[in-house]
Amino acid sequence: MFKSESELTSILEFYDRLIRDCVSGSISFDQFLKQYDSFYMSHALDGHESDFEEQNLLKSYENRIAPHREIWESVVGAGLCSDTEAVKDEYIKAGRFGRLEATKRIAIIAKKYSLLKGT
Repeated sequence: MFKSESELTSILEFYDRLIRDCVSGSISFDQFLKQYDSFYMSHALDGHESDFEEQNLLKSYENRIAPHREIWESVVGAGLCSDTEAVKDEYIKAGRFGRLEATKRIAIIAKKYSLLKGT
């Protein structure tokens, strides 16, 4: 997946910046979602498509990758739905949520991993 360590760090920096831009309001949540997409899975950051060497590289960057895993698990790949649906009882009971809750979750993750420094 990655040609080099510098390519991995460059990609992580780009997606870290998207997180900062979303939390700061520099971009809308919809812009964030369009650009961020399913980054963690589409780049196979869990190592499931990697050879031994790349798995070791990913392991050495697991702290940098962790916020993206959490965003996948608790936002992008979780119960995200439209704001219209998010207020309906059946969606609330099912644990679904809209943009506002998603942005809050991203902000909590960003703070937890100190991604907001330097903004």
